[in-house]
Amino acid sequence: MSELFSAFGYPARLIGRLPLLPRYLWAGSSLSANNDYVLLRYGPTYKLRPWLLLDTSELEVIERLLNEGSDIDIVAFRTAHLLTASNLTVVGGLLASASSAILTLPSLDNVHYAARGLFILSLMLSLLSVYFTILQQRVLNNQDAHALRLWLWDSTIYTLPTDPERVLRRSSLSSNILLQSPFELLSISIALFLGALGFYLGLAYASKVRLSKGSDSNIAVLIAFIAATFFSLAVFGQSLGQKDREMAKCRQIESDGLQGSRDPSADFEHPATEFAYSRKDRERA
Repeated sequence: MSELFSAFGYPARLIGRLPLLPRYLWAGSSLSANNDYVLLRYGPTYKLRPWLLLDTSELEVIERLLNEGSDIDIVAFRTAHLLTASNLTVVGGLLASASSAILTLPSLDNVHYAARGLFILSLMLSLLSVYFTILQQRVLNNQDAHALRLWLWDSTIYTLPTDPERVLRRSSLSSNILLQSPFELLSISIALFLGALGFYLGLAYASKVRLSKGSDSNIAVLIAFIAATFFSLAVFGQSLGQKDREMAKCRQIESDGLQGSRDPSADFEHPATEFAYSRKDRERA
């Protein structure tokens, strides 16, 4: 059932990723999922179910945490999600306030109703994001490390072909959907808000609806909005994509054997360390 809902929500989740499209274009294959893990979990038919690939990275992290992490790691995982949830409530509240303010504009009645509809959708999803975040905080706060480990598990156990003696727990897709839903809703809400604002300004220019003084004010505002938005998203998205490529190369270098090699920094003293030791020696003297 969780996979069915994941399939239905796949188009909406793609919309939420549109603002960071430059990231995915620049990163390319470096953002691809771990094929070995996906094949082990879903079998060879995973290529026909693309909606599963949006969750595989998080599911792999949770599964590694279930089978290799200590109780301290579990608690740290919960703390990180609670901190993220607090930030989501702030951003969701700000976005809901912005959508509410725009819905009161008198000029919104003079353009196509689709603009108002997009703003209403953005408002609704931002409020739901805040609501789901609060529910998520209640669930995570009321569980200790052992209960949280069970909550992240889907009750399935399996063994690896290379190590049949070791029994592993499988991470829960339902738990991951619950953890990621507030962020996914907020991402969709932001994408709809940007699209609605651009649509509104474009319709106002095409319909010659006067938004401010000046004969060319509408086209000037529209151009400024498009330029600022696309530049900001392109710079941030390209930086994220470049970092994804660098991380993929770093993981490849480690897998090729650098991880077990001697740390080159051990050949010399760090200046700060050297200063600390020399000062300590002077104090002892």
